[in-house]
Amino acid sequence: MTQKKMNILLVENEKPHVELIIRSFEDHIHEVSITVAHTLRAARERVAECIPDIAIVDYNLPDGKGIGLIPGNKEKLSYPVVIMTGYGDEQAAVRAMKAGALDYLVKSKEMFADLPRICRRFIREWNYITERRNLIKSLQESKQRLEQAERIAKLGHWELDLVTNTLYWSDEIYRIFDIDPKKFKASYEAFLETVHPEDRERVNTAYTDSLKNKTLYDIEHRLLMKDGAVKFVREKCTTEYDPQGIPLRSLGIVQDITEQKLATDLIMGFAEVLDNSSNEIYIFDAKTLLFIHVNKTAVINTGYSLAELRRLTPLDLKPEFTSESFDTLIEPLRTGAKGNIHFSAVHRRKDGTLYNIEVNLQLSTFEHSPAFVANIVDSTERRKAENEILKLSRAIEQSPSVIIITDPKGIIEYVNPVFTGITGYTNEDILGQHLEFLKPEGISSKEYRQLWQTVASGDIWKGELCARKKTGEFYWESVFISPVRNAEGVIANFLAVKEDITERKQMEIVLLESESNYRKLSSQFNALLDAIEKPLILLSPELEILWENRAAKIIFEKKIHNGKEHQCYNVWFHRSVPCEGCLVQKCFQTGKTENTQFFTPDNRFWDIKVFPVKEEENKINHVIMVASDMTEELLAREKSLRAGQLATIGELAASVAHEINNPIYGVINCAELLIMDSLRGKKMDHDMVNMIIKESQRIANVTKCLLSFVRDTDEEKIKCSVHELFADTLTFSGTIMRKEGINLKIRIPENLPKIIVHPQRIQQVFLNILNNSRYALNEKYPNQHKNKIIDITASEILLNEAPHIKIVFHDRGAGIPHDKLEKALTPFFTTKPKGKGTGLGLSICNDIINNYNGTLEIESREGHFTKIKITLPIAETRKGE
Repeated sequence: MTQKKMNILLVENEKPHVELIIRSFEDHIHEVSITVAHTLRAARERVAECIPDIAIVDYNLPDGKGIGLIPGNKEKLSYPVVIMTGYGDEQAAVRAMKAGALDYLVKSKEMFADLPRICRRFIREWNYITERRNLIKSLQESKQRLEQAERIAKLGHWELDLVTNTLYWSDEIYRIFDIDPKKFKASYEAFLETVHPEDRERVNTAYTDSLKNKTLYDIEHRLLMKDGAVKFVREKCTTEYDPQGIPLRSLGIVQDITEQKLATDLIMGFAEVLDNSSNEIYIFDAKTLLFIHVNKTAVINTGYSLAELRRLTPLDLKPEFTSESFDTLIEPLRTGAKGNIHFSAVHRRKDGTLYNIEVNLQLSTFEHSPAFVANIVDSTERRKAENEILKLSRAIEQSPSVIIITDPKGIIEYVNPVFTGITGYTNEDILGQHLEFLKPEGISSKEYRQLWQTVASGDIWKGELCARKKTGEFYWESVFISPVRNAEGVIANFLAVKEDITERKQMEIVLLESESNYRKLSSQFNALLDAIEKPLILLSPELEILWENRAAKIIFEKKIHNGKEHQCYNVWFHRSVPCEGCLVQKCFQTGKTENTQFFTPDNRFWDIKVFPVKEEENKINHVIMVASDMTEELLAREKSLRAGQLATIGELAASVAHEINNPIYGVINCAELLIMDSLRGKKMDHDMVNMIIKESQRIANVTKCLLSFVRDTDEEKIKCSVHELFADTLTFSGTIMRKEGINLKIRIPENLPKIIVHPQRIQQVFLNILNNSRYALNEKYPNQHKNKIIDITASEILLNEAPHIKIVFHDRGAGIPHDKLEKALTPFFTTKPKGKGTGLGLSICNDIINNYNGTLEIESREGHFTKIKITLPIAETRKGE
């Protein structure tokens, strides 16, 4: 069977490299088909025509990065892409792998020779990745089906790693527990927090016992939701152990059983209500009249056991009835003529004693069969209840509290003797009056109506009111008003219970006037402020230190003493007058938070923030100062500065390596081709020789520019041409910018007057500004764009009646926000993300330009452009030029 050819797409713009790669496949030409593209655009066109088996792509191409061939959605990449680099740049390799490249290769003679084997290996790896990706997709689909089944069953699964205390929940458990997975730090302790507080100890004990005894964990418990609702769940799990019996992990399930639980509880609740009813409840078969079920009260009253009663009928308990007379009694129920019947009878207990009963009987259904339900009241109990009512009546009469009973309309029907004793009103004065007759002082008619609306709706009202005696004397009373319902549940009366609390109120007034609570809160507040590690100082408008926390006392040692006048400027700087532009005074004037930084005489660097304290009528009475010792951070920033300098050197080295490596490889490759041609007896290829000469001159030019850039900075200043300084600078950065699609427009006249400077320092300024422009343009335009331009102009101007050179860098990048523009030259300030810049570049540039009596200005508009304008004095006035 004929083996399918390997279709390779080679994307490379260096012709010698292309020739070497093609020659490496000469012995495999029957196995391989190579398509060459010299640009990223051409490569995309080739892929659109035919999907390759593998694409080998140079990292830097004339119209962009090689990784641009990889689609943004890496899942859509249907063929492996391998990136080549001219030198071992780890950052480029990392970017390539993150973008979705299968691997990266460093160009070398050995790599080119081994490329056929490498390609076959890469294709095998890609086939494995594709198979694995399809397997993962299949597993994801299975997981989705499992999640759908769990949602339907309201059942989720979980796994607890007992070694790391890591808890995994399936999505359904998060839904059951109503928890956001992003906000839940899954652990066993976090799970226990979701359990109802009353069930938490029981759940923990059950689980720990299952681990200890190696038994199944099976429990039902409650969950307390965020909104106060309660859910019921059932949990089961088994645990795996190591050979020594140490538990390793638990695997379990959780099922939401709230609906089942509520339904069961409802049924059980009804059963419990019936079983605990003070009435006797009997259910007996409509045909046989045998008792099917009786409640606890029936068992107690009759003296029979439940098993014994189930062998009896109502006729065995009611001696006055015969079978015929009982059938006649219940016939209207059988025919439906009546819904229920009520009659009096006598029950005979097991011991033969009798007791009177009242029977309410109706025909119903029990377990799908017709059955009679008898609700029987023991008349003996009723008499006992009447006696209890008598006792209650006597208790009310003799109660130490005031008792008032009204009808549903609020008409007073009863008051106990204590009422007369306290208020002075007799029964003749009060009975028949509306309760509003006793309306308390200080409560409006509207509030009093609301009180009555509360109790009339069936709720209890409690409160404290100021009342008046018959003599006109005021007193305080605690009032409890409750509706009293009759047997039908209708409000029949209102009960008011009152207690004289005048003495207690007087004691409360005394306690409220006490300052103990204030002192306690003040102590707690001071303890809280003392616990703060940063110095806190409270200042008056006269800049006097009124209070300081413990951290401030430690920092300033004995300079601050409570009760003595000390001003902030004396403590910080040992001054006798306020500082110029005092931050605290400004805060008092503006009412806004202010911030500054300064060094103190002891060489400490401080960050100071002041906050206004506003009181009545928004008036600022005090200012709080918060101090942060930034000395260690400043030292860290200095280390960062050194790191930034090393980074700049590294970036320069990378640029030089790129500029030198490619021509070196071109020279080597062309020389090897000439040797190979010579061994084969071919004539000398003059194009190859010219290419060697051209690439060698390119290396020499880069070396010359590098020597100029790294010249010793301690040498004296020299006259320099701005045009030449830019030419050397762009040797390093120009190529990179062109690779990134940045168009450099340079308008610098060659005949501009010279300036006296250290060349490498000015080049450092130019390089730094260009790198900032590069970053801004790449942020705004990640790919090719017509506005991805850096426009550089230089001209001669008069500044303060002296000739200067003005240089303008204009980019159309992301720009600087308006609120950050004034801080752009501040050391350590940067608009770049963390790790992208030190915040020192423009600050150093500004210092360098100022040292030459020049100026550096920034003009920017966020989202549109940035202009950096530099002026430098001319070395000498031109004469006769």
